[in-house]
Amino acid sequence: FNLIVGANGSGKTSLLEAIYYLGRVRSFRTARPKHLIQDGQTWFRLVGRIAGADNTEQTLGIERGPQGQTLRLAGRPVRQLADLVRALPIQLLDPDSHLMLEGGPRYRRRYLDWGVFHVEPTYHSAWQRYAKALKQRNAALRTSRNPRDVGAWAPSLAQAAEVLHSLRREYIALLLPYVQSNLEALVDLPGLEFRYQPGWPEETGLETALAERYTTDLKRGFTQVGPHRADLLPLIDGVPAIERVSRGQQKQLVTALLLAQAELLMEKSRRPCLFLIDDLPAELDLGHRERVLERLLALQSQVYVT
Repeated sequence: FNLIVGANGSGKTSLLEAIYYLGRVRSFRTARPKHLIQDGQTWFRLVGRIAGADNTEQTLGIERGPQGQTLRLAGRPVRQLADLVRALPIQLLDPDSHLMLEGGPRYRRRYLDWGVFHVEPTYHSAWQRYAKALKQRNAALRTSRNPRDVGAWAPSLAQAAEVLHSLRREYIALLLPYVQSNLEALVDLPGLEFRYQPGWPEETGLETALAERYTTDLKRGFTQVGPHRADLLPLIDGVPAIERVSRGQQKQLVTALLLAQAELLMEKSRRPCLFLIDDLPAELDLGHRERVLERLLALQSQVYVT
């Protein structure tokens, strides 16, 4: 358990950002990597040593400069980002974590996909197949007026989508009991339930949904249905939870979701999840902070708290 204390602007969040970048290969503060490079410099380098359960260590490193980004794991070049992400599972709780509830489906998809990726080895390859078919169909929508050119990608798109859909549903079924356990310890939200929306009407099937939306897809130049539009929506009495909960309850709900993923990861793969907690007191009173810390300590994971 690592507590980082300092004045505003002293670099506490930058330390968490560096660790996060090693495990996610992106920042949680900016989408522009050039903003991560110190003024007056042309590149940055991050190096971390990870200790495994058997006390063996491996080094991972990232260097970014004008020529792009170089990744290394255990001294060898990394060709796929997934290899680096898999080596260091990281969860972040910060003042912007409420975006998982307020920010729309893409934030919840990101949460869901992170979890499935770390417990289901086949998920990444299935997502790659889907992403490739989606890219090709979108290209056909923009460049061809022939329905056959667009329709040719529907079977492969639907096949890959069904695999993703199945893996996500299985994961959610495993995850929700852990979510419920953490909610009971952290916050009382009667009537809370989760609705998984796969990204298309299940009663019709994806190929039918693609055919029905062909005209509007053609006008917009992209595919509007599929797993890339999925959502895991928290509801209270049938209403989106964001409309019923306070900011403090939002933070506790998001915390329960993150803790649940970490517990499931440990259960399924025997691997701990590193937690980064930026500005824990924000939105939480003393009693709720203590509850969060108790659950974090029970995980026996490495924790960094500013």
